[in-house]
Amino acid sequence: MKPLAIALTVVIALTAAPVPPTIHTVLGVLAILLALALTVMLFRQAPVAQAPAPAPIAPAPSVETKGSADVEVIAFLGLLQKKGRLIDFLMDDISKHDDATVGAVARVVYQGCREVLQQHLKIVPLAGAPEGGSLTLPAGYRAVDYELSGKLGGSAPFTGTVEHQGWKVESIKLPHIVPTGDGQLPPLAPAQLTVR
Repeated sequence: MKPLAIALTVVIALTAAPVPPTIHTVLGVLAILLALALTVMLFRQAPVAQAPAPAPIAPAPSVETKGSADVEVIAFLGLLQKKGRLIDFLMDDISKHDDATVGAVARVVYQGCREVLQQHLKIVPLAGAPEGGSLTLPAGYRAVDYELSGKLGGSAPFTGTVEHQGWKVESIKLPHIVPTGDGQLPPLAPAQLTVR
């Protein structure tokens, strides 16, 4: 989970940097995808009792793969790689490419990743009004669903302008994969080799 959190932090930080609109849009999409992966991982992970640390000379314990939240996240990211080449895009140094190339690649990443999201998650707007519209939050509203700014004081109801409609996942069907049998996590994408 820590590498995903670090990647999300970096991408969010980059969205605030002065970059061309094409790259800013790509970084925004990547931030959403990474946040989604973190959310999925947090909600799908079952509580696990802490095992005592193995002796230094003992082999590391094997990774339980069947039903493991870690493996489900890897499988989901693997689909984003397979359909949208997301991992290739994130792991490449895009600073060496011109904006036109990044934009063309971003379109492929966008289309493939969107297809995967639509196939495995039902994502719907959270606010009951469009961006720019007015919305009143009644007393007892679910605070985690809204980020309030502006002239705050007192208690709900609050009325304001929707700056971003927010998103929520209504249903999720993560891919299940067959355990590798060797106790290791599966690859995000297998290495490809053309044999001569």
